[in-house]
Amino acid sequence: MNNNKLSQRLNSFPKDHQLNQDTKEKIKHVLQAEVRREKKKVEWKGLKGFIKKTKIPVAVTTAAILFSFLLLTVKSFDFSQTEDNKNSVDDPDTELPAEQPEMDKSEEDKDQDKLKEEKEQVSPRLKAITKTLSDFELPKDNRITGERKKELVGNYSNFDKLIVYKSGYVLNKDNKAIESRIYFNDKPPKATGTIALAYFRTLLLKEISNHTNLQGEHRVDDEKMTITEKDRTIMENFLKNDDPNTQSVQGWDAVETDINSKLKRLNSVEGQLQEYEDLYDWINEAKSYFKKAKEIGVKDWEKAYRKYIKGAKFVDELKHAMNQ
Repeated sequence: MNNNKLSQRLNSFPKDHQLNQDTKEKIKHVLQAEVRREKKKVEWKGLKGFIKKTKIPVAVTTAAILFSFLLLTVKSFDFSQTEDNKNSVDDPDTELPAEQPEMDKSEEDKDQDKLKEEKEQVSPRLKAITKTLSDFELPKDNRITGERKKELVGNYSNFDKLIVYKSGYVLNKDNKAIESRIYFNDKPPKATGTIALAYFRTLLLKEISNHTNLQGEHRVDDEKMTITEKDRTIMENFLKNDDPNTQSVQGWDAVETDINSKLKRLNSVEGQLQEYEDLYDWINEAKSYFKKAKEIGVKDWEKAYRKYIKGAKFVDELKHAMNQ
């Protein structure tokens, strides 16, 4: 086969075929083997014979290239697939498929994410209130100490951390929380000054932030407090069997009981906090939600319950700000 025919066959091979590195190495080895064989022939026949046959290596080399291309053609698809599979497992530089995009979130999930973001964002108003409720100092005077303190709170496990005031309030000096109230002469203690701040702080973190749903369940926060089908069934039965002389543990009675408790506690400390304007205004706004819910009442229980939930969320905003 002459060089022209070899060239024609080479030209007939697809021009857009791309060789990978391994294939190139195989071709290289074939060519090198041919060159070594030809070199032996040259050494055997002598320098003169080599000079006369200088065209032979070109033909042989061309034939070797053609042979390699033909071999590659037969195995191209299988070889390519094998290499792809090998790279997908063993090659650390192989680019992994792009991650599938997450499915769109439901509207409920988006609402929950929005509520979470809003809770994490503390408004200037809440920042001012939390500062007031955190930076105050407890009074140094009117404290009960010595044997009298032991008589009153000696059985407390955290006795050394307690401060007992003559007003009847017992506070934990570390977290400024109300531990107990002592009724001297059967009179309820009255909180004044910064003790009133400690009292409100305790109410916020431990009492008024516990809410009750229509099913009579107590929740420590407002999350997922919505009107469910179960709530509607409970209220349907509640309205059928409503007896003003009987207190139900479910339905509107359960919610109204919690409303009355919240209003009573807020009223008990509101007057002593008038000098703290931001906090005083907050208390009045919180009361407005619960008072409105009570005013609407069972006659439009859905509207009333939504107003109650709004008040619960309002309370929890300050609680979450305090805990951040």
